[in-house]
Amino acid sequence: MRSSSVIYDRKHSSFEQSGIEDYDFESIFEDYDWFHFSGITPALNIELQAILLEALKTAKNKGMTVSADLNFRGNLWSFEEARRTMPQFIHYCDVIFGYEPLELIEDGTDIKDGLQRNPNADTLKPILEKISSHYKIKHIAFTQRTVIHSNKNIIKGMMFTDGKIIETDAYEVEILDRIGTGDAYTSGIIHGLMNGLSHEETLDNALGNMLYKHTVSGDFLVEDIAMMNKVLHATQEVKR
Repeated sequence: MRSSSVIYDRKHSSFEQSGIEDYDFESIFEDYDWFHFSGITPALNIELQAILLEALKTAKNKGMTVSADLNFRGNLWSFEEARRTMPQFIHYCDVIFGYEPLELIEDGTDIKDGLQRNPNADTLKPILEKISSHYKIKHIAFTQRTVIHSNKNIIKGMMFTDGKIIETDAYEVEILDRIGTGDAYTSGIIHGLMNGLSHEETLDNALGNMLYKHTVSGDFLVEDIAMMNKVLHATQEVKR
C-alpha cells in the first residue's frame, strides 16, 4: 500500500495573511494559563514569526505555561532553515514535543547530527539534558515509531523530565488514519501535566490517546479521557 501524502492549503488563507495589528494578545490570553503552538506557524512566513514571538513574550509576561510541537514539515521549509529559526521561540517554552528541528551547536556542529532513527534512552539522555539546560525546558516529550508497513506500526511514548527519561512499552497498532495522531499524543501529555498526573500516567494516557486516534478517521479526535486509560490495557500486541 502507498504512504499517505499531505497537501497544505494555508497559502492566501486569512491566517497566513494576518498581521501583528490583528492580534491583541493581552486580551486573547485573558483567563488562560497555557499557550501551545506548532512549528507549522513559523514555517509559513516571516510576518507570522514576528506575531508568534509577540504572543510568546506576552504569554511569559502573564506567567503562562508555554509548549511547542516542533513538527517539521518539509513541504513548507527546509530542515536547515527550521533549525536556525526555531530556537528564538523555544527559549520561551516550558514543554516541547520532539527535539528536532532545533539548533544546538557544539564545536561547530549540531550535537544531534548523525543521530540514528529511534535511538535508545542511553543515547538520547545526554542530548536531551543539553537541550533542557540550554533552553530551560522542563519536559521534552516525543514518540518512537517503527514502520512495519503502511498500515501497521509499533509505537512507544517517551518523555525527558527531572533529569531522566521515562518511557512506555511499545505497542503494535493497526492504522485506519495516521493524520492527527501526533496531536492526540500532544494533547494527552498537556492534559496530564495540567492536571498534575504522575509522569507515568501522563505518558500512558497520551500514548493511549495516540493509539486510539489511529483507529478513527479524520484529523481530530473527541473522546472521554476515561477511554484513554483503557486503550493500552486492551492492546494485545505488546513489544517489550
